[in-house]
Amino acid sequence: MDGRGNSFMRYRVLIERIEAGNGPIGRTRLECTLQASLSRVFNRLKLTGWVDEEIDFANSKPGHGARISLNGTFRPTDHLELVLNSDYRFLDVMGGQRLFTAQVERLKATYTFSPRSFLRLIGQHARTDRDPDLYTFPVPAHDGSLSASALYAYKLNWQTVFYAGYGDEKALTDQREYEPGARSLFAKLSYAFQH
Repeated sequence: MDGRGNSFMRYRVLIERIEAGNGPIGRTRLECTLQASLSRVFNRLKLTGWVDEEIDFANSKPGHGARISLNGTFRPTDHLELVLNSDYRFLDVMGGQRLFTAQVERLKATYTFSPRSFLRLIGQHARTDRDPDLYTFPVPAHDGSLSASALYAYKLNWQTVFYAGYGDEKALTDQREYEPGARSLFAKLSYAFQH
């Protein structure tokens, strides 16, 4: 279905059988997609997701769950673009016990100073919470990461670009605290040779 604001909607019921280790497992679920470009500022908004039956691939059993993803592009000024990505998912096994909950949030900001230069900042948070008692093999109860990066680019001419960047990553510990992981700092000059 197409609508106002350059919008698009789709709903469907998915019925399928999936091979999952011990044989095929059936699943039926409702999937939906909602998308719109409301204005120049809210350039693109997209919501996708599904709900109902899902497969516990770790243990080859049927379960129930849902997934929701939100993506958006915002341009508050001519020079600044913000891109948001968020994803949330959970899976319950038989008896309603929560096997896992996973989520990811990512924000990218790009500021264009001129046709020659821009600055890009990215921040991302990812986390998974599990119930180790519901797995047939060892898994951590909590797993996650927190990362940030910055990149500056300057085009010296049509075939030469200078880049400088920084990255920082942190990992989630068993005590549910983020500890430093890896850090990087780099500079690069890119030149296109022609012959």
